[in-house]
Amino acid sequence: MAAGINRILVVEDDPITRKQLRALLLRMGAKKVDLAADGNIGWAMLKDSEYDLIISDWHMPNRDGLQLLKAVRSDHAFDGIPFVMLTAETEKNSILTAVEAGVNGYIIKPFSPIVLEEKVRAVMETFPYTAPVREQTSPGDTTAH
Repeated sequence: MAAGINRILVVEDDPITRKQLRALLLRMGAKKVDLAADGNIGWAMLKDSEYDLIISDWHMPNRDGLQLLKAVRSDHAFDGIPFVMLTAETEKNSILTAVEAGVNGYIIKPFSPIVLEEKVRAVMETFPYTAPVREQTSPGDTTAH
């Protein structure tokens, strides 16, 4: 795993794929891999934790991967986090739409562990990012820092 990649958020609606991704990423050296079943859950998790990489499926219920990507890129607090789209979508126009929205990498399903590792390494080497450590608040403190 590339240096500096400690915390990964995986957003994927298929529970089997989510678990497989977690296992593969942990084997690759990630320290923490959090899982979200859709873009709304992923967005909430992103607001509560720090991540060095987001890997998201495109087609999901509620908020899809493209909507999540656009939300991430439009929020200054998260816009530098590398974002990899994981999808069966192979249409050239769809890929261009994701690129225009700010995706850093694209993995076509089905994928092998080798492809996953190569793509993650390439994205992290090209777009190095380490999430800032947020100040801890005391219980009951609702002020933003």
